Order: sequence, then C-alpha cells, then structure tokens
Amino acid sequence: MDDDWQLVKAIGHDDDMVVGIDRDPNNLQRAYAGTDHGKVCCSEDSGESWTKVPVELGAVAVGALIAGVG
Repeated sequence: MDDDWQLVKAIGHDDDMVVGIDRDPNNLQRAYAGTDHGKVCCSEDSGESWTKVPVELGAVAVGALIAGVG
C-alpha cells in the first residue's frame, strides 16, 4: 500500500463532495469513492482518473464504502 497521499480535486461535478473512499483489497490500484449526491466512482489507476459506476442512489449520500472480496 502506498504511504503517499495526493489531493483528489474532483471526481465529478464541483458541488459533489466525496464522503467515502476505499481500495479494493484484491487490486490496490482500484479505488472507489462515494459522493454526497449518491454517486459512486471507480479508479483503476490509484486515483489518477475516475469513471462513474452505473449506480444511482438518488439523494442518499454515500457515507461509507467497503470494497468486497470476490
């Protein structure tokens, strides 16, 4: 696991704040981030770029994430 942290300025719209983030225990290059507008994004390159996961949670803020095994 990397010991260095970098600021992620945005993964979506400017008014959509990241409130939960986790790494995939099977692939440490993969990370997931959840926002206060109910969006989930995935990075396959340790946060260099992000792609929206096709899940809409509506007005529910993603306050915690757990990247599952298997």
